[in-house]
Amino acid sequence: EQNAQVAALHKRLQRARTKWKTHEKESVHLQQKMQSLEASHAERQHDLEQRLEEAQEAGQVAREERDNKEDRLVGIEARHATRIQAMRDEYSQELQEEIGSRKELEVKLGSQEAEMSDRRDAIEADRLQGLLA
Repeated sequence: EQNAQVAALHKRLQRARTKWKTHEKESVHLQQKMQSLEASHAERQHDLEQRLEEAQEAGQVAREERDNKEDRLVGIEARHATRIQAMRDEYSQELQEEIGSRKELEVKLGSQEAEMSDRRDAIEADRLQGLLA
């Protein structure tokens, strides 16, 4: 009976050792799987952080480009406004000069017409005096 008990204990011990080895193998396998998942997670995390940083840099570049375009447009608009104002000023000055020239011509024409009228009157007076005499 003792032999049967020893044999039964020996058999239970063998089963316990087998279970223990199986659990050890499973534990090693699970640890390896966990390390693999942690490495994969760390790699993904690094990739996401890198992509986020690249997106932020791209956003910054886009903002800078937009700001530069806006600055160029403001500069272009300012130059155009300056050119338009210069053209207006030039046109206004030319118009004033033209008005001044016309007034001078009108004064000269009026003076010449008065002179011609005086000459006609003088000629007419001479002719009438010649007839009367």
